[in-house]
Amino acid sequence: MAGRRGHGEGSVFRRDIDGKWLGVLELGRDPQSGRRVRKTVTASTRREAVERLRQLRRDVEQGAVEADARTTVEQWARRWLEHVAYRRDVIGDLRPNTAGSYERLARIHVVGQLGAKRLTKLTPGDVERACERLLDDGLAPSSVAKVVQVLRMLLDHAAREGAMVANPVERAQVPRQTRKPAAVLATHHIERIVTATQGTTDAALWAMLALCGLRLGEALGLAAGDVDLMARTVQVRRTLLHDRTFGPPKSSRGEREVPMPNSLVALLRGHRALIAEQRLAGSEWVDTDALFPTRRGTYPLSRNVQRRFRRLVERLDLPDGTSPHTLRHTWASTLLTSGVPIFLVSRYAGHATIQTTVDQYGHLLPGDDTSAELIRETLDGRFRGSG
Repeated sequence: MAGRRGHGEGSVFRRDIDGKWLGVLELGRDPQSGRRVRKTVTASTRREAVERLRQLRRDVEQGAVEADARTTVEQWARRWLEHVAYRRDVIGDLRPNTAGSYERLARIHVVGQLGAKRLTKLTPGDVERACERLLDDGLAPSSVAKVVQVLRMLLDHAAREGAMVANPVERAQVPRQTRKPAAVLATHHIERIVTATQGTTDAALWAMLALCGLRLGEALGLAAGDVDLMARTVQVRRTLLHDRTFGPPKSSRGEREVPMPNSLVALLRGHRALIAEQRLAGSEWVDTDALFPTRRGTYPLSRNVQRRFRRLVERLDLPDGTSPHTLRHTWASTLLTSGVPIFLVSRYAGHATIQTTVDQYGHLLPGDDTSAELIRETLDGRFRGSG
C-alpha cells in the first residue's frame, strides 16, 4: 500500500510484496533511450526511507551520485548537436554557419579532449586540463575560449535535461574570450591589393569589402541587381553560406543600403565588362545573377575565395593575420577616425546594436581631452556670453 508523500521528501511509498519502504529520486532521462533515470533507496520504516532519500538527494547535489553512469561526453555531444540542428532547421534561431561552427568545435575539440569522460564524472579540473592541452597544442586563447563556450552550452543542455546535476565549466578557471582592437591596413595596402588583382573579378570584390565594409559572405551573396551604379549604393539582403546556399545577414540590422564611393563605382563598371567577356568566352558558362561569379558563372565557395586571399597576402607581404575581414575593419576605422558618427558606422556595418560597434572600435573614438575641447568650442560658438 502506497504511503503519502511528505513535504520535501520526494516519492516515498510502501511496497506491497514485502512491506519494505522505498524512496525514489528522479534524475532526468537517458540520452539514448529517452527513458527516465531514477535512483531508489530501500528501508524497513518510512522514517528511515525518508532520511535515506534526503541523503541521496544531498549526494546528488554534491555530485557524489551519477545520474546515468553510462553516458559519456561524446554521447551527449551527439544528442546536443541534434538539438543544435533542430534550432537551425525548425526553430530557425541559429544561423547555419553558427551551427556548423558549433559542430566543428564540439567534434574536434570537445569530443577530442573529453569525449571518453563520463558526463557525471566531469570535474572543473578536467575542463581546466583540457584547456591546458589545447593551449599546448598551439590554439590561441581566444580559440580555446570558443571551445569552452561550446562545452558550456553542451553541459548546460545536459543539466537542463537532468543528465547531470551541475555544469563544471561554471566552477573552472578557463581562458576568457577577450576582444582585441581590430587590425587594420594602411591606405597603400588597400591600393596594392586592388592593383595586384586588376584584370580579375577579385579587384572589385576586395574593393567592395574595403570601401563598403561588407562581410565576405555578404559580398559573395550579392546579385548584380543589388548594385545601383547611378545611385552609388549597394543593397545587402543576404549572405552566401559555406555550402553555396543563402542565409540572412548576420544580425537583424544586416539588411541595409550602403553608400559606395566613386572609386568603387568605376571599378564595378570595369568589373561588369570583365564578367561579360568571361560569359562570352566560357563554353560551360552557367547563367546566374552573381555579382562576383566564378569563371563558370556560379556563386563561389567561400573557402576558395579565402584561399586566394591568403595567397595574395603572402605574395604582397601584408601584415600577419590579414584576412578578408581586415578590409571591413579598415573601412570602419577609416570612417571613425575621419569623424563619421559612430551611429552611422554601426548602421552601415550592419551591427546588431551600436554597443557592438563601440565594443569593437571604441578605442578609435576621440579621447576625453579632445571631446571636452570640442564641447567647449561648440557651446562657446553658439552661446556668446555677455560678460
